[in-house]
Amino acid sequence: MLKKTKNYLLENFFPIKKEELKKILFICLLKGIISSVYALLTNLKDVVIIGAEGSGAEALPVIRGFFVLPFSILLVVVYSYLSNKYKPTKIFYIIMSFFSISFILYSFVLRPNEIFFSPNKSAEKLLNILGSNNYHWVAVYKNWIHSFFYILSELWLQATIFILFWEFVNRVCSINQAKRSYNLFIASGGIFNFTTSILFYNFLKYFKGSFNLKFKFVAIYINFCILLLIIIYYFLNKNRDIQKLSKQKTKLSFLESIKHIFSSKYLICLLIMTVSLGLGSNLISITWKANLKNLYPIKSDFINFMIKVNSLEHLISAIFLIFISGNIIRKRGWKISASITPLVILITGSLFFISSKFRTSLYPFSSFLGISTLKLIVILGAIQVLSTKISRYAFYDMTKEIAYIPLDNESRTKGKAAIDTIGSRFGKSASSYIHLFILWIAHTGSVLNITIFLIPILILICTGWLYSVKYISSKLKSHNYNV
Repeated sequence: MLKKTKNYLLENFFPIKKEELKKILFICLLKGIISSVYALLTNLKDVVIIGAEGSGAEALPVIRGFFVLPFSILLVVVYSYLSNKYKPTKIFYIIMSFFSISFILYSFVLRPNEIFFSPNKSAEKLLNILGSNNYHWVAVYKNWIHSFFYILSELWLQATIFILFWEFVNRVCSINQAKRSYNLFIASGGIFNFTTSILFYNFLKYFKGSFNLKFKFVAIYINFCILLLIIIYYFLNKNRDIQKLSKQKTKLSFLESIKHIFSSKYLICLLIMTVSLGLGSNLISITWKANLKNLYPIKSDFINFMIKVNSLEHLISAIFLIFISGNIIRKRGWKISASITPLVILITGSLFFISSKFRTSLYPFSSFLGISTLKLIVILGAIQVLSTKISRYAFYDMTKEIAYIPLDNESRTKGKAAIDTIGSRFGKSASSYIHLFILWIAHTGSVLNITIFLIPILILICTGWLYSVKYISSKLKSHNYNV
């Protein structure tokens, strides 16, 4: 009886073979440490911009749309160049070294000397020319030091997780192995993210130093994590089978890689899925964060609330990944698993936009709960953000990465890099362009006044996403992949 129970638990929640256990555990650790760094950056990057002098949530569309996207394109161009010249192992070490130096520069040089480096006088003149309705443009320029940190934080996600980690994993795992282990990789990231967020929350709460001093400790921790990542990656690549796979180089240039993507309907559908996630989730999150800043105007309160939400999302995601999503994809298939995220975003996003627009109608309910209407809107937005992130980590990430495995080496490296990095950034940037365009048309400086216009856009996004899922599923089945 005990043996049957043990076999059942292993088969459903940890279906890893003995000969592959060491590799899987090392990859889980690699993903966990990368996610630990991202947890810190996620909890800091928004508040650094929103809480900067003369800034607000309206600055996020500007920096996402007009600054992060060009740097994301530059990242893929550099990665394409490096891929043609070096083996994947050397590329890993080069990119990690870049981030190590950059975080030290921000925390130890730029941030402590913010007053000296900030162009306050020219920013004030620019604000007088553009007018108060366009303060969000000036805020990004005036606080360029924090904009640099925000861009760096976004690039960490794209470079380390989208490109380096998943390119490595998709190269060394088969589809059968992916269905048994990818949920564990993502779950390990969620567990590390949750643990780091809790520790960071207590660090901010009990460490009595200045915010700049706290940032220096963050930079030291990040560099320690980068050192660990390099060591783990080195020992993973000591495996002979992985060494053989790691010797492959690519040939296509950046522009040839883009043409390669648009010559394949399969890759176009993967691009649509990636763009749709960034576009749909960011259309909603900007509105939520604008409400959040109104509720918590003090920077420390804002950070504390964000940490709680981020911690909860990764804890619940880890539970889903270990006990639910792995079994769903193995038993119900790729298509159903891949359809969950767009449906969640469509339903919860539309409900949040309606609640935010008609907030006065919520007064009886908020009064019954004994909270303000604004706090109720923030809680509803937090529920939406949680459901989106949980469905993304539990279903979208896993199904998207599995879809890359059958592809050729060029598609799996440069095609994936372009789709995940530029496509993801373009989705977030496109949401910024939409916000800025509607703000301009409506002659308003607040995103809270345009929520009703975003619902039909969200419906269109999720419809295209679901079509792409259907097409990719049909292609995987036609090539006899057991998904």
